[in-house]
Amino acid sequence: MSSTNFVPSDHAFRFPNQFVNTVLDKWWFPKIETTGRCGGMCYAALDYYFAGISVPDFTPSDFDDGSVPPDGHRLADYLYTRQLDSMKWRDGLRFGRWTARGDTRVMSRTLHNEIPKAKKSIDDGEPVVLGLLGSSSLKRLGKGNHQAVCYAYSEDASGITTLYIYDPNHPPTHNFSGEVELSRKMGGGLGFEADHGGPWRGFFVQRYSRRQPPQRFGGGGGVGGGGGGTFEPGSGQIQRR
Repeated sequence: MSSTNFVPSDHAFRFPNQFVNTVLDKWWFPKIETTGRCGGMCYAALDYYFAGISVPDFTPSDFDDGSVPPDGHRLADYLYTRQLDSMKWRDGLRFGRWTARGDTRVMSRTLHNEIPKAKKSIDDGEPVVLGLLGSSSLKRLGKGNHQAVCYAYSEDASGITTLYIYDPNHPPTHNFSGEVELSRKMGGGLGFEADHGGPWRGFFVQRYSRRQPPQRFGGGGGVGGGGGGTFEPGSGQIQRR
């Protein structure tokens, strides 16, 4: 087992990725909406982790709709900004190119290029963001694909790699650690499967860059009643089953 100090139960958001994004809402044009801020949640979780600041401990019960911080909330707006960052330039184009590729090519690139990149970063102590490919149609580019944080990996006797990820769709709860295992499909078939979410055709390592995240949000919620706590990255102990 090779692992960074990122631990979902300590460093991941505790609400699920149930955002709805209003892209266009004008009286002269039908409303256009998209769903999810998985990339924003991944980038923001790493922002807090690398900054040595406790991730805000909001849970769904802290919000009126019982799900996520609403637009206009400082954290919601930050996650939206980071979502846009996660799809800028090269990575946004890669989602398009990889979605249009056939399964065999996606699998080959994942195995020979992207898994080694992820493993090297983890060996160096740094978690990475993965762009997960679930769609094979450009029409479903924003619906079938996904993003997650990879923070550890293991290999079995035959050399098959299992990656451990934080999936924003499956956050840690009182009875779930937030640890999701991602590995090749049983029988050596094309693609990858996870014990939560998926299946995935393949994935690539994104070019994450750090930003200083907001620490205080006013009112209740957040670590220490305002999200201002600090920690040493990786101070928690990782427990594996």
